[in-house]
This record gives sequence, C-alpha cells and structure tokens, in this order.
Amino acid sequence: MNTSRRLLFVPILILSLHARSIHARIAETMDQCIERYGAPREQKSLLIDGRSAPWIRFEKGVLTVEITFIAGIAERIVYRSDYSLNPETESGIDLSRGVAFLLLDRNSCHSSDWHQVLSNADTGHHNGTTAASFFQRDNKGRSRIAYYNYEASSSPKGSTSSGQLDIRTSRYIELIKRLPNGI
Repeated sequence: MNTSRRLLFVPILILSLHARSIHARIAETMDQCIERYGAPREQKSLLIDGRSAPWIRFEKGVLTVEITFIAGIAERIVYRSDYSLNPETESGIDLSRGVAFLLLDRNSCHSSDWHQVLSNADTGHHNGTTAASFFQRDNKGRSRIAYYNYEASSSPKGSTSSGQLDIRTSRYIELIKRLPNGI
C-alpha cells in the first residue's frame, strides 16, 4: 500500500471504530442508554401527546447524542458533530457520509435495508452541503426515517465540517404530527 493510501486509510479506520462504539439504538431503554454513555449532560421533559417524554443529551467523546424517549423507549436519536481539520485546533469527529451509514446500520431493524429517498447531491444544488433522507420498513410494517445533513468548508487556516443524523420511528412521527408546531 503506498503512502498516500495509507494516510487516507488510517483516518477512515479510526472513524469507523469510533462510530462502532457510538451505537445507541432506536428502541433501547433509558437505562441501556445511560449504561452506554454514562451520566447525561442535559435532561428535560417534552410534552408529546399529552404525556411527558424525557429528552436526554449525552456526549460520547466528541459526538453529541440526543435521545427522546416515549414510554421509556428511544423513539428519536440525533447524532451531532463539529470537526476541525486545523492542525492547531483539531477536534471532533467528521460525521461524513461513511460514518452516517455506519450509524444507520447500527439503528437498522435488520429485516430490511435503509433506502435513500432524497438527496440534494443528485440535483447538484448543494454548495458544500449534503442533505439526504432515508427510509426503512421492518417485517412488521413499522418504519423509520432518517435525515442527514453535512456541511464542509475550507480556508487557508484549515477545514471544518459539521454533521447531523436524525433518526425517527414512525410512532414518534405520528405523535408529533398531532402537535401544533411539531418537535
């Protein structure tokens, strides 16, 4: 393997291993998530369908994970990351498309694959931002939807990126449809 390929391979391997350890899953309980991530960084209660729904933010290394629980089960998970390639301030994890697909796989019901249903990369109107939507239906007819956003920029001082992967169950989507402003 030549030097340039080796240099490219190492960051991809590190990101892949890091994403594998960040694997909260839709349908896990609050106790399972706390066991995985440790003490929450922030907690609040949302009102969904007339009931209290806990929202908890965890920080796992450089990735922020926000989870909404309904009836004690994770019904929405949002992964967020900011990343800097400036050698003086390098920090974060690049929530690139490859890492997003690893996280989607960890949140898969495994009875079907995720299907991309929309992407601005297909239209050519993205100006440094990538946005995509994914859909999955399990063998019991339940579905999951995921939204992915990624923005990268570079300057003489270095490169930065920010990414977000938002995974929601059909139950969560149906409940927030009833709210005047959604969540």
